[in-house]
Amino acid sequence: GGFGCRNQIVRYSLRVDGFRSFHAGAIEKEVVTKPFIFSGSNLYANISTSAAGYIYFEIKDSDGKIAESCEMFGDSIDKKICFNKSLSDFSGKEVVLTMKMRDADIYSIKFGN
Repeated sequence: GGFGCRNQIVRYSLRVDGFRSFHAGAIEKEVVTKPFIFSGSNLYANISTSAAGYIYFEIKDSDGKIAESCEMFGDSIDKKICFNKSLSDFSGKEVVLTMKMRDADIYSIKFGN
């Protein structure tokens, strides 16, 4: 007999180093930062995309010089983002970072060597 109770199992997963994210679904979204200055020669990102998802990164300095990444996809907490120009050329200068993404999450980014 019973009181109308059902046993339920609920499964949750916690992402390492990621509770909040910039999220894009099926429609492409663009995230643009305020101008900032970084140091280092590499960009690392904590990202997750679906099989059809992607993220593109673009760094632009105040002189109009641009460095673009190739298409980033997958699931990584420390993915090195590859650019078509050396990020060392942008280090110490004021830049704006643009991220274009679809079916993807960006949890965090960091600059370093």
